[in-house]
Amino acid sequence: ATAAAMLARAAVPAGEAILVHGIRGGVGSAVADLARGRGLVVLGTARGGAPTADRDVFDAADPALAARVRARAPGGVAAVFDGNARDLAGSHRLVRRGGALVVFGLSAAATRSWRARLRLVRGLATIARLRAFGRSVRTSVFAIDQLFRRDPAQVQALVAAQVAALAAGVITPVIGAVLPLARAAEAHALLERGAVAGKIVLAT
Repeated sequence: ATAAAMLARAAVPAGEAILVHGIRGGVGSAVADLARGRGLVVLGTARGGAPTADRDVFDAADPALAARVRARAPGGVAAVFDGNARDLAGSHRLVRRGGALVVFGLSAAATRSWRARLRLVRGLATIARLRAFGRSVRTSVFAIDQLFRRDPAQVQALVAAQVAALAAGVITPVIGAVLPLARAAEAHALLERGAVAGKIVLAT
């Protein structure tokens, strides 16, 4: 539902390219899955690059990342979905004029370590600066919990649509691990370390 809402906000036409930071994560893999189904070209970053020889997934720490993305999308990508917030200005520069930078996951940082909270503050300051002085790129912050507070019916409709798409085989969520509910703390630790590709399912 988060991925679907962000794609709707970005409003990228079919055939254009997007960049998903953290493409192996739960939200990132969902954005990629839905975007491909809508006819978009999906580029992504991941820690250490792709687990396979996927030429469209780049090492997030590669100093030549911007050049590699531009080699695949010379005019810039139509949208960047950034859940890392480590280099928002760099993400902004990769978006073509008229495109969108959608930042997500910032609200979760407020409940984590002081380093995560510091990154949250810096990220919000960067977003404010980009909105004020950046070129013609739409920059927004998305958090589904905030959307739910404003319009719970919209979120319920988004969830229902994804459940229907799953039942029809239109989407294939990436399940990185299945753990019993009693190991929920371990699941959170895995998420914090970024040690799992996709979602973690807690089974009762």
